[in-house]
Order: sequence, then structure tokens, then C-alpha cells
Amino acid sequence: MTEQTDHYTLNDTLYVVNADGAGAIRIADDGTSPSWSPDGRKIAFVHYSSGNPSGVFIVKTDGTGRAQVANSLGYSLPSWSPGS
Repeated sequence: MTEQTDHYTLNDTLYVVNADGAGAIRIADDGTSPSWSPDGRKIAFVHYSSGNPSGVFIVKTDGTGRAQVANSLGYSLPSWSPGS
């Protein structure tokens, strides 16, 4: 894991922060249920649109590389397999 070891949600906006609370990076608006990748480089989260889940997305911990990996149908909370 890097120095950025925690996340928090404020009004469904996801941030990554340094262990000392400094350096907050906004990584997603309208997101919830974040899950760190095993290597600590990405976060999966559920994105909401108009109050409804619209899919599971992944994003790098610096806020770049956002991509949708599942639609809103038939998924549960995001989790990672050990080799991902």
C-alpha cells in the first residue's frame, strides 16, 4: 500500500487521503462502497446517477483512469480477487 492508505466519502464524493489527513484527492462524485485493489493502486466503487446505482467503476488512486466495469444490473458491492 502507498502512503495514501485511506478513503472517505463526503456527500457521496469519494476522496483518497494521506495517512496524516493531508493531500486529499477527489476520485469520484456520486460514489459509494469503495473497495481497494489488492495492490493498492485502484479503487472500485458503485456510482450513483439520480439516486440510483448506475454501475461499478474503477479509478486509480490519483483520480485518473476511471472506467466502468459493470452495469447496474446483477452486481453486489465491489470486491477484488487476490490476483487482480
